[in-house]
Amino acid sequence: MGKWKKSLTKILYPPLWLILLLAAISAAALTVIFVKGLNETPFAYAAYVISFYTLSVLCIFFAMVLPKRYQRIRQKIYDHPLGNRYLTDVAFKVRISLSTSLAINLLYSAFKLFTGIFYASLWIVAVAVYYILLSLMRFLLLSRMGQKQNAGLIGEYRSYRLTAVLMMFINLILSVIVWNMILKNEETAYSDSYVIASAAYTFYMLTVSAVDIVRYRKYKSPLLSSAKAVRFAQALVSLLSLEAVMLTQFGDDESFRTMMLALTGAGVCMVVLSMSLYMIVHATKKIIFLKQFTNKFQTKRVHSKDANKTREDPDMAKSKLVTANEKIAKKVIDGYRKVEDGVVGGYKKVEGVVVGGFQKIEDTFVDQYLAHEGESVEEAKERLNAEKEARQARAQEMTHVADGVNKKERTMK
Repeated sequence: MGKWKKSLTKILYPPLWLILLLAAISAAALTVIFVKGLNETPFAYAAYVISFYTLSVLCIFFAMVLPKRYQRIRQKIYDHPLGNRYLTDVAFKVRISLSTSLAINLLYSAFKLFTGIFYASLWIVAVAVYYILLSLMRFLLLSRMGQKQNAGLIGEYRSYRLTAVLMMFINLILSVIVWNMILKNEETAYSDSYVIASAAYTFYMLTVSAVDIVRYRKYKSPLLSSAKAVRFAQALVSLLSLEAVMLTQFGDDESFRTMMLALTGAGVCMVVLSMSLYMIVHATKKIIFLKQFTNKFQTKRVHSKDANKTREDPDMAKSKLVTANEKIAKKVIDGYRKVEDGVVGGYKKVEGVVVGGFQKIEDTFVDQYLAHEGESVEEAKERLNAEKEARQARAQEMTHVADGVNKKERTMK
């Protein structure tokens, strides 16, 4: 039972390199099958089995294995200097993401241009040129993000507005492209690989555009908003291009194809135009508001400087302040001394009364009970003190005698 369990574990949890290798083999095999029309051959059945197994272990890997490895992978990335910067530096992370997306867009634009030349399709070449123009706009925005002097909000909103103006100009080109496509009604038999690549890129652009809208919204950056708008326009054009390819490849009704392309093309052009107009209006309002706020702030600073000039000399004001503080301190000290003298004088008077009363009581007691006949109070006090000293001396002698006796007894024992 243990051997079967180990064997099943190895089958369901193969190494990652083996999963990637099987995925590449399956993708290549399925592409050959669909392109060459080998759907019902033994090679196709074997490819289907391998693809099913690859898909199964890939799902198991993403569901069971990847979450356990996520923390270790993240920690390794965090330990690397570039990985640490990517995870902690938001600006660097945004630039890497935009640069990667720009590279993918340029590669697809080159692929689109090559395909258009290969099929002699003016529509595909025009769309490729449109992609290249949008990619150049993204490159300009990316380069401005790295310039510290343009970090101010006013500068970013100007770039935001300039992007919208360029998008309106490019949208006119797109309108001409769509109009020309509808009039010429170009029909070209595309390969299945081109259709699959167009569909994959379109879904990639739609997904990334939706993610960007959520991810970069919290940064409140006009430059990032411009990049999002350009990418969204590129996704819409990709959707229009995919629709044209799908209708040409699988559609038979020419009137339906023309109607759908006209409606979709008009919708895409209207969305891009509306987005551009909104960006222009929004940026203009923000620039006016920021300029007014800046002018008010500068005016307040000028007024504060003028007010400071009309004030007295700082050294004179400081000397007056010191003099006033000294007067206040002197008054406080004089008041404290008066209070102190009053309290001490009262205490001394009370002490004198109490001590004097006690001495009178003591003299009266000595005169009545302790003084001998014909002896004054002072003489009686002197005699009593002498007797007290004599008693203390006798007590000390008795203590010494007792200590000596005790030592002798301890010695004898």
